[in-house]
Amino acid sequence: MSIAEGGRVEVAIRAINDRIRDGRLRVGDPIPSEAGIADELGVSRTVVREALRALAALGVVDLGNGRRARVGTIDNDVLGLVLDHAVHTDQVSIQQIYDVRRTIEMRTVSLAALRRLDVEAETIAAHAAAMRKAFSTPPEVWAGALGSWKQITNRNSNQRPSWGEAKNIHWTSDGARVQGWLVYPRDFDPNRRYPMVVVVHGGPASLSQPRWPGSFFGTTLLASQGYFVLYPNPRGSYGQGEDFTRGNVKDFGYGDLRDILAGVDEAVHTLPIDDNRVGITGWSYGGFMTMWAVTQTNRFGAAVAGAGLSNYLSYYGENKIDQWMIPYFGATAYDDPVVYAKSSPINFIKKAKTPTLVVVGDRDGECPAPQSYEFWHALKTLKVPTEFVIYPNEGHGFARELTTDSAKQAWQRTTDFLKENL
Repeated sequence: MSIAEGGRVEVAIRAINDRIRDGRLRVGDPIPSEAGIADELGVSRTVVREALRALAALGVVDLGNGRRARVGTIDNDVLGLVLDHAVHTDQVSIQQIYDVRRTIEMRTVSLAALRRLDVEAETIAAHAAAMRKAFSTPPEVWAGALGSWKQITNRNSNQRPSWGEAKNIHWTSDGARVQGWLVYPRDFDPNRRYPMVVVVHGGPASLSQPRWPGSFFGTTLLASQGYFVLYPNPRGSYGQGEDFTRGNVKDFGYGDLRDILAGVDEAVHTLPIDDNRVGITGWSYGGFMTMWAVTQTNRFGAAVAGAGLSNYLSYYGENKIDQWMIPYFGATAYDDPVVYAKSSPINFIKKAKTPTLVVVGDRDGECPAPQSYEFWHALKTLKVPTEFVIYPNEGHGFARELTTDSAKQAWQRTTDFLKENL
């Protein structure tokens, strides 16, 4: 298989996988015909056949039962790295790698599954695999016995950071120690004053890690455009114990926002950051926190809310993942509407003054588009500077970035909006 043909296979793999991720294909649905997929993507049926074979090997689809979709998909960033090694060398040497609870990118390799794939004996002896990366080190796949990993791929060896150094910083909020990452602008000059953008991670139970920017919403790249970039891990994040992770239960937006604002204060007071040019952005929970922040404070000069939540009462009946809500709010929205209302940005919308860009995919089942529309409509009604962009056929993470330009366009709009308002 040629490199070019392998690349087309990868595009087909992602396109099929994305149908499952965004809900167009559900468990048990038949996979579209090879001919139909080939026509849609402009590739050969042979390429589609190889894509289906690879997805079956990864456990995403089951070709033994009428090509019906099977539970589980693989993270697209990891998928590209794995398949670079697996498809381009015409073998699968690692069965499955993806985010575990979105905290560490590592999964125990199933020896039985590897044997089904006729993987060589030394690979079967491997206990684990992971994608390793950092702010200064691009991602590569490593695998092997625990404590003896070896680098499997070498796809990104020619990549170099286009941003400045990253530092692990700490600050105090409500008497507790909070951690975050601060990425410096490229070619940092201590005699200049810089704008800063705060990036709130998704989740809510997740964390910002020292990682190379991904193919979607790679906010570290803002540092290559002259911004400091702050990645706070406020209460509710992983990494500082169970009590800290449960710190936003029945308190969404309150303590976590105080933690973020305290981090902003720490950065502004210790570095040459222009306090009048601080922005905020985020996706999913980060999108909610962006909407929440602009209804609670005028500290930020610009905001970009990606796939946010504006009204938890209506959200409860719109999303397809509401199982996460009761552990955080204590009851359904119908049994205790007050606890949901107190954390709904829309109920504080008249306090908002910050110019805000609102972005969402029209097929987002986790943070449905009506949430973004409602927030934008309220800002517009109140004559707050705002823009709203909804992208067709995109789900929660704009996973189709290889087959559409939605992700690139959303990123360009984000950077343009921040530049205009900061």
